[in-house]
Amino acid sequence: TRSATMLATVLHLHRGTPYIYQGEELGMANAPLRAIEDFRDIESLNHYAQELRAGTRPEDILPGLRAMGRDNARTPMQWDASPQAGFTTGTPWLSVNPDHTEVNATAARADPDSVYHHYRRLIELRHNEPAVVHGDFTMLLP
Repeated sequence: TRSATMLATVLHLHRGTPYIYQGEELGMANAPLRAIEDFRDIESLNHYAQELRAGTRPEDILPGLRAMGRDNARTPMQWDASPQAGFTTGTPWLSVNPDHTEVNATAARADPDSVYHHYRRLIELRHNEPAVVHGDFTMLLP
């Protein structure tokens, strides 16, 4: 929660238009993809196959895919604590992040100290404080 609110604050207090990606406003984290079977991204799957053909061990390939792959941030939106996080009653393309029982929209909206409410306060600040939109800053340690 602390890192999510810190990053949101930096993003929203800089110049330009802040973008909020799916689940970022809830503090959703990357999914813990443990095996190649958990991945769906074609680039990750192709890279894995290429590395295997080159003789790289699977346990040496997976950390890079976890860090650089796209699937860990493409998991279903976590609406609530239900079995598929309120995203579907079926089987989603990617597994739901196991933290959905704690990190979800329903829980975030109910908690005034949540990442979600921090985002709301930042958006309000951008609308009501001209210095945030039109201000300038000087780098002290460039």
